[in-house]
Amino acid sequence: MLVPVARILVDDNTIKRKKMRMAVAGLGHAARTTSDGVEARAALRNLEYHAVLLDIMMPEMEGFEGLA
Repeated sequence: MLVPVARILVDDNTIKRKKMRMAVAGLGHAARTTSDGVEARAALRNLEYHAVLLDIMMPEMEGFEGLA
């Protein structure tokens, strides 16, 4: 039986972002990374994601604002 692939948007500092991307991909899901809230918001406008993993405190725009 095939497991559906989830699209997951990951945002955090560089090292944590790499680890999260590798963990998500290791589970067989597609991970997209962004470096700040502005980039995350743009990614959310361009494609539907099944989950979003972000910090509240990020450069340019905080996590809550990025999801608004």
